[in-house]
Amino acid sequence: MVSAFHPDLSLEDLFHATFENDLTAQILKIFEGEILAVNSATCEMFGYTQEEFLMLQLNEFVVGNIAEREKMREALKTGKANGIISFKKKDGAFFNGKVEAKNMVGLTGTNIV
Repeated sequence: MVSAFHPDLSLEDLFHATFENDLTAQILKIFEGEILAVNSATCEMFGYTQEEFLMLQLNEFVVGNIAEREKMREALKTGKANGIISFKKKDGAFFNGKVEAKNMVGLTGTNIV
C-alpha cells in the first residue's frame, strides 16, 4: 500500500520512520510475551542496544511495585492503562516514568501492546 503523504513511501516505511524518529520511548510487544521492537529513544533512555533490549524480559527493566504493575496489566486487558512505574537501566540506576499503554490489534488479529 502506498502512502498518501508521499507516493514513493509505503505505509510500512512511514510507520518505521515515525516510530524510529519519535523522541518518546516506544516499546512494542506481544501482550504477555516477547518484545517486538524498541525505538532509539528507548535504547538511549535505558542504555541498551536494540539487540540487547529485545532479549530482555519485562521484569528485567520494569521494577515498579507489584500492585501497580498488576493494576496496569488488568487495565490493559480492557483496552488501555496509564500510570507511573519504576524502571531499571542497564547500569542499575532506577528512575520513575509515566507509562501510557494501549492494547492494539495487529493485522493478523494478534493483540500488541
